[in-house]
Amino acid sequence: MGSSAVPISDTVKKIWDKWNLRGFILLSLSLQTFLILCAPMRKRTSSKWVIVPIWLAYLLADWAANFAIGLIASSQTDTTGRRDN
Repeated sequence: MGSSAVPISDTVKKIWDKWNLRGFILLSLSLQTFLILCAPMRKRTSSKWVIVPIWLAYLLADWAANFAIGLIASSQTDTTGRRDN
């Protein structure tokens, strides 16, 4: 059972380079909007079907914001001269 590595195509790399920061900022903002609208339900219910998605949204929103900040910081220290973001 040999594993063959499939290289990532240039098209996918270009899309990732262009949309990585924008995508994570949009993800973070949409999660924050979800939390603003749905988090008050957390205190009013004891259902796990409500509490777990809200808890996961808190964790994912924190991760997405930190990842976006890391992308911004790495684009600022890029020495190749690219300033796309």
